[in-house]
Amino acid sequence: MEIKKINIPKSVQTFTSFIGENKFLVIKNERKSKYVLLPKFIEISKEEGGINLKTLSEDKVLISKFKLFNDWLNFYLKNSESIYKKKLTLKGLGYRTTVIEDRTKLEFKLGFSHLIRLSIPEGIKVKTRRKKNILKLEGTNKVLLGNFVDKIISLKAPDSYKGKGFWFKYQTKVLKTIKKK
Repeated sequence: MEIKKINIPKSVQTFTSFIGENKFLVIKNERKSKYVLLPKFIEISKEEGGINLKTLSEDKVLISKFKLFNDWLNFYLKNSESIYKKKLTLKGLGYRTTVIEDRTKLEFKLGFSHLIRLSIPEGIKVKTRRKKNILKLEGTNKVLLGNFVDKIISLKAPDSYKGKGFWFKYQTKVLKTIKKK
């Protein structure tokens, strides 16, 4: 039997909830709430400033799973307050971006015969500058934010000769020289 104590930040609330036969740990902060399924071999008890996790088994496999769950929960609680940010600039004559429909869609004018619209995933905030060529993206999920930024960059990848397309804000631009006859 092993017991581990997990410290909880002051801005995060935790409580347990039963849905059917399953027991969930609910982690709630100002921005979001997350339901974590507790394995059946783990018992949880609340304490001032944190929670205690205890295994109900002596099996080595279950103890290793318990340690893995404990590490994951510690990591999640530490990083639940952090906000990740990315800045993109759009280079090119006539290219622009706008946020439309109650901040749920992005519209791009990238020199094609049509406008391109992308829906913004939940949990990501997008802001555009006055010039309409600088995008500020921020979110709490690092992977979701990175995937969305990659999707935006794939719409108009940076040109290696003129530099047209999406660039990260502080990315160094190394352009090729144009071949002359």
